[in-house]
Amino acid sequence: MRTVSFLDLQTADLEVGTTYECGEGGALRGEPINRLLVVGNRGGIRPRNIRDSYGNAVPGRIAYIALFVTGLVPEWPDRYDTETQTLIYYGDNRKPGKDILHTSRRGNIALKNAFESATADRAGVAPFFVFERVSGSRDVMFLGCAVPGSRHVPPREDLTVEWNVSGGQLFRNYRGVFTVLGCQSISRSWINDLQVGLGAGLSAPHEWMDWIRA
Repeated sequence: MRTVSFLDLQTADLEVGTTYECGEGGALRGEPINRLLVVGNRGGIRPRNIRDSYGNAVPGRIAYIALFVTGLVPEWPDRYDTETQTLIYYGDNRKPGKDILHTSRRGNIALKNAFESATADRAGVAPFFVFERVSGSRDVMFLGCAVPGSRHVPPREDLTVEWNVSGGQLFRNYRGVFTVLGCQSISRSWINDLQVGLGAGLSAPHEWMDWIRA
């Protein structure tokens, strides 16, 4: 299994099964997903907005979204079935006290919008880059590029709202069903193109383009 050091993350490709090391002695500022994709170092759903020619975020336009599977919250059991290429992922509203859409980094809003766009205009959907925590560390492994929906689930059932209770308080969260595409590598060129709104260019994996056009 290949490992990429923290110092090399900013220029690294994303390769399925590869481990990306944390830095800064395991401190939060050395979190590898942010170093790879500039999406912040907190939260399970981390959108990155498209940037304009001045480097400013373009409101409402998402370049890509990182999904972080920690396996640390038994009440919300994210899981990936490699045989069916199906990922079950729960939203960021995992504790009571907030509305389902009022989550950090607007993760649940990005999730909701992606599933809605997938049934209307796939060209407006951003890819989801899925990472899993490596046991006992802040290192992460890349699982693949995912898209909303699955051929195993009816379209209107791929994003559902589930209720939970904690401390006597009821609250809601999303449960999303994704398909992990067959592409084994995401090039740094495509990541860079996505950041400026050119995700359908020559650098895009053919599996992604096939899904967009389907």
